[in-house]
Amino acid sequence: MAESTEDKPYGPIEMQVRRDLDRMGKLDVGVRGSLAAIATRLARALDSTQDDDLTRVSQVSLQLRQTLVSLSDVSNDPELIRQLLSRLSTPTDGDAEVRDAEDDESADVGATGS
Repeated sequence: MAESTEDKPYGPIEMQVRRDLDRMGKLDVGVRGSLAAIATRLARALDSTQDDDLTRVSQVSLQLRQTLVSLSDVSNDPELIRQLLSRLSTPTDGDAEVRDAEDDESADVGATGS
């Protein structure tokens, strides 16, 4: 497990997150697989973030911590899974809610104009 699929060594944070995930046991139940993938991606982002970008380090660290806590709390209880998916589908930026572009009729439609 010392190398990634891209043949590059894992960074120190990703290595530790992968060890933690291994200790969590079966990850193919409910949403645990998705949360594990998110945690791994966040760890990789932290490993690649410059140390002087403290805002990004802080934000990604918080998201990683919340993802790992959610992952460790997830059970097969359908109500808990529904609540978790609801929280994950409502991203926030600090205290302000972030809206989907579909919710805003004046949203930027991108380069294609469609």
